Amino acid sequence: MWQDYGALGFQPLCIDLWENMNVVKTYARMYSQQFLRDPGTVWPNYTIGNYTPLNYVIDTAGIVVYEAVGFNETVIRAEIEANLPPPGINEGARGPTLRITSIEPNPTSQAVVVRFSAVKSTDVTMRIYSNLGTLIRSLRTNAHAGNVVWNLCDESGHRVANGLYICRLNNNALATISVLR
Repeated sequence: MWQDYGALGFQPLCIDLWENMNVVKTYARMYSQQFLRDPGTVWPNYTIGNYTPLNYVIDTAGIVVYEAVGFNETVIRAEIEANLPPPGINEGARGPTLRITSIEPNPTSQAVVVRFSAVKSTDVTMRIYSNLGTLIRSLRTNAHAGNVVWNLCDESGHRVANGLYICRLNNNALATISVLR
């Protein structure tokens, strides 16, 4: 699916909890998608009832649009396609105006630096969303700065809980940040 949808902004994240690290490294070398080695602190935050979903689809606004225990590729592809830009709108053809180049450290238990590059000088707004799509924090800077720092606090100054957060720059660049303590 990453090969089919990667150029359109699909960003898979594989989370491993129980697998032998040698197996994880083998897959991480085979694919260029993100892998997160979870020591057991992120995974429990993503439950439906008493079950932990194996699949999520998160739209470009950071909203979880699909979650399921078990794997159904047909359903997952349908959810991804339903959330792609309409035909005729091809952001990739002109190239993104803003892209995230790195997030460090990630996973993190301290402040995180989101580095980006911009085609033109513009104001940049970074929005942090919870896995449920709730806006947690908005931070602003100018494209010349080249980065935004998030201190892992919400708008009220309270430290956020452990979990996976969605970082969005303006309306196009997306990434995930894993917060661990």
